[in-house]
Amino acid sequence: MDVRDAMTAPVISVQPGTPLKDVARLFIDKRISGVPVTDDGDRVVGVISEADFLLKGKGEAARRKGPWRPISWLLGGDQSRAEQAKIHATTAGEAMTAPAITIEASRPLREAASRMVDAD
Repeated sequence: MDVRDAMTAPVISVQPGTPLKDVARLFIDKRISGVPVTDDGDRVVGVISEADFLLKGKGEAARRKGPWRPISWLLGGDQSRAEQAKIHATTAGEAMTAPAITIEASRPLREAASRMVDAD
């Protein structure tokens, strides 16, 4: 099975300024779990998925949980700042994961899955 077999065609995308409420409605209406975020030139600048909404839904309480959260600034505050930004996001650009990891539609789906796992 190739990547193209798992894709929605035509491609559904949003722009960075798209309100998150509109993105959520798009997910429901089109029965999809993620979309590329594109700039005015249709270049992919990020991806927003259900995972981004889940992080936002956890809220500030989730950031304070876990044994390392109180000292997360010692371990690299960037991740913590990124999480906080997503929690307070109101647009696709603020909530998206960037940069987007891309792959050609002709590549095997297992290769796409492997890239996603390796990038996490």
